[in-house]
Amino acid sequence: MHVTVDIRGAWKLLKAWYDAWDRDENRSHMEQYYSMSMKCEAWINGKARDQYEAVKPVRSVSEFGPMRTRYPGQIACIIESIRSVVTSRRDVIPAMDPLAVAEETLGSVDTWPSSVLTDMFYEEPKVSVSRRVAVFLHGNGVSAKDAAKLYKASQAAWRNVSETYVRVVYAVVQVPS
Repeated sequence: MHVTVDIRGAWKLLKAWYDAWDRDENRSHMEQYYSMSMKCEAWINGKARDQYEAVKPVRSVSEFGPMRTRYPGQIACIIESIRSVVTSRRDVIPAMDPLAVAEETLGSVDTWPSSVLTDMFYEEPKVSVSRRVAVFLHGNGVSAKDAAKLYKASQAAWRNVSETYVRVVYAVVQVPS
């Protein structure tokens, strides 16, 4: 059974996971994630352990960027929606786009694994999906606060784009009377 979480629930889960991974200094092999610096799957280890430990056997990821996902158009719209909301409100609230903040640490979304982009920008926020996103962000050094802002923005944009898509499809298929 998959449990869907709301934005507040996702933040609480994300914070709890980050705290658990940061608190357990001597534990190794807590989670697997794609390391942007190592360019392969790596382990989240406690702070007292090696932080650059590749998962063995080494597996590489072959699909990167939004255009290599199963939903390139929708994900591109969601990414653009996140960027445009912040840009259009900059005069009201001077804030940096949460995606741009993550990109400062991780590099352009075009270099992120497509599976992570699908989880972050397309899938419903189930606990398992939220955890995969949190593992990727934590393992690659994105703070809990910045991860939460990005996940919140991605889910809000996902809802807006999905609602717009449903309205457009409904308008196209509606038969005139």
